[in-house]
Amino acid sequence: NQLAAWFSFTLPGASASGLSHMMGKQIGARYGIPHGVTSCLLLPHVMRYMARQMPDRMAILSEAMGGDAPDRVRELIGSLGLPQHIATYGIGESELRRAAGELAGKYPAEDLLAIYLAAV
Repeated sequence: NQLAAWFSFTLPGASASGLSHMMGKQIGARYGIPHGVTSCLLLPHVMRYMARQMPDRMAILSEAMGGDAPDRVRELIGSLGLPQHIATYGIGESELRRAAGELAGKYPAEDLLAIYLAAV
């Protein structure tokens, strides 16, 4: 039990700083969207973006998932009846442009905006 408690405290650190999480926090906190939902909205699109950055890694993941990994994740989210479109929450391009601009740094604002817009 002690080890599980330690992992629950330490492991989320690295994963919670991933691009999908950072982008999700940016819109989730501002518009009251639960974290799990922002992951549903953004993860397939972030994966597609990251596939261009690291094609070898995404190829391994795609092989393990039996098809294009971003598509497989999107299909899974859809099959579970979970939200897939930011527009469902009334967030428009100007709000997404603002979120991308505030988050820009390691990733260019234009790239972040493109990911957000792909999820609209």
